[in-house]
Amino acid sequence: MAAGVTLKTIAERTGLSVPTVSQILNNRKNNYSSAETREKVLRVAKELHYRQNFGYQLLHGKKTGTVAMIASGGTFYNEQKRRMFQASLIGQLTRAGYNAYATMFSDDPGSNLDLVRDLLHRGVERVILHGHPVNAEEIFAELAHAEVNFIGNHDICPRYVGNGSVHGRKRILEYIISRVGEDFKIINPGWRISGDAGHIKPLRWQFPQVPLEELAERFVFKIAAPENAVNDDWMQGIAQSRQKLYQCGYQAMEQLHRRGEMPAAVIFSNDTFAVGGGMWLLENGHEKYRNRVILAGYNNDAELNSFPLPIISGEDDITRQTQMLIERCGDKEPCTETVLPRVFFRKHSARNRFPAWDCEIEQL
Repeated sequence: MAAGVTLKTIAERTGLSVPTVSQILNNRKNNYSSAETREKVLRVAKELHYRQNFGYQLLHGKKTGTVAMIASGGTFYNEQKRRMFQASLIGQLTRAGYNAYATMFSDDPGSNLDLVRDLLHRGVERVILHGHPVNAEEIFAELAHAEVNFIGNHDICPRYVGNGSVHGRKRILEYIISRVGEDFKIINPGWRISGDAGHIKPLRWQFPQVPLEELAERFVFKIAAPENAVNDDWMQGIAQSRQKLYQCGYQAMEQLHRRGEMPAAVIFSNDTFAVGGGMWLLENGHEKYRNRVILAGYNNDAELNSFPLPIISGEDDITRQTQMLIERCGDKEPCTETVLPRVFFRKHSARNRFPAWDCEIEQL
């Protein structure tokens, strides 16, 4: 906190009473101030670099109004999406008058438990989990023992608001089958096929009577998974990992061509893979490939909007999902909700413009 900045300082600057300022900054339930008044107090508090004294509040048995968002990860591949989720969540928490911590779990179970205990010691009252921590059950038990409300965005958590991406992938698969029948391939990075991964789960839904091994033989094209970049500089790590994904998608298309197995549609696990596949079509694909092969990915990355070839994709509604997580993190009622995504059907267009495709958006 900046020296000398107190509730009284903010009250004088805003022309409000100290109790009103206190109610707003502590997000009290009996605060009936207007949205305009709340915004004014929060703005002035930020300008003055005001920070609440959590130690004082804890010593006097008061609530801190603090929510922690803890992300799980370890790869650079999903870093863009993770940062979008974090920005949306922290922004909404701040506007709602909460104090917010944003941090990340590691691959070390012991360090993860120490992190949770440290946050509880700081007065965190609610926790929102993003992703799948390595020692999830221990973390859940620690939070439950401390009687702290927690919720996650993954169904591994007892209470969660999921992103529904599997439903977006299912819709993409249904559309492709309606266009090309069974003449498609799903690119699987890695030799092991998980029945719940990426586009594989919707494939099982589409053909419920067919064993996974037979589905893999008919519809899955396996390619070596790219290694995750190792770099202390996050931005460089992201760039390096995306380059590896581009190359993986490029090589997948090249191998399909060399084997004479190029299908009418190719489904990639994400948009970066798909753009790599599209680059092969642009550089090497004959016209019969370039205008015939349907490409699909997921995440609806911004680069798809200027890519010359149309790539079908899905986009999770992160704003709505984070809103619901904040709404439900304060109670203990059962919560197993799913926020459905949007699907972007990009298709070739005969019009002479760039990019030469049209896009239809479907909200599931």
